[in-house]
Amino acid sequence: MEKKWLAKKAIPAAESSLMASKSILKQYYLDGIAVKATTLRSSIMDEVNKDADTPLKDLLPEIDSVLNYAEKLEAGQEIASLERVLASLDTCIKIQDATLSYTSDKLESDVSFDIGSYELSERGISALDESFLRKILSDKEGYKDQYPDSVITVRIKVVGYTDQVGFKNRKLIAELTRGAEDEVPGDKLGRRQFLNQRLSELRAKAISQYLRQRILSSERGGSQVNVEEDVVGKGETMPPGIIPSNYTNDPQRRVCKIYSTISYMAK
Repeated sequence: MEKKWLAKKAIPAAESSLMASKSILKQYYLDGIAVKATTLRSSIMDEVNKDADTPLKDLLPEIDSVLNYAEKLEAGQEIASLERVLASLDTCIKIQDATLSYTSDKLESDVSFDIGSYELSERGISALDESFLRKILSDKEGYKDQYPDSVITVRIKVVGYTDQVGFKNRKLIAELTRGAEDEVPGDKLGRRQFLNQRLSELRAKAISQYLRQRILSSERGGSQVNVEEDVVGKGETMPPGIIPSNYTNDPQRRVCKIYSTISYMAK
């Protein structure tokens, strides 16, 4: 009899405790995680509005997932669970780390490549080493120290642009069309745009491969670092933030934009 009485008392108490726990989780999600996600989204959108090429925009769907869950919690359409709270918190922390390690730069093709070439010049290599690579390597080592049991991933994105000038160098034309001879348009404008598109891709690729090689060569023994590359050629497209001019050979258009972020994952 006494056991039944205790059970009647214990069950409501347990239910009340569970409801209180869920209420605390919900409030923590709304007041802590959702606020953090909102702040992160705002800072990322600032970067996206300044530069449409930024890879930070790829983080927006994850942030929106956190915020959508917060909206459903507030509307009573979802019940807070510890698993979801921890997962969302982890998402926010990783996104914040990615924004803190975010690096961007712009290389002028006239400095970084010799005329009629898509191989990095000595000046281009020096510019990469000084203005970009040094910070990536420093951030990478910092992440390895902070997350010793994780695999560190450095993501490199390079976007290449060209001017609107045609090609006279037969050797370069042959190199740009090699393996794609059947794809070259027959008209003069289409041919020029095709060649500039290929040139922008190959210059972006040259930068990305150099950075990848330098990052991996800085590792010793059992490496815990991966490098992911995203190479984009935009040819004669006007780079974001550049005021259009009537000059077909405007040097402001001959650029390669470079970005990097760093993330980690438990082994």
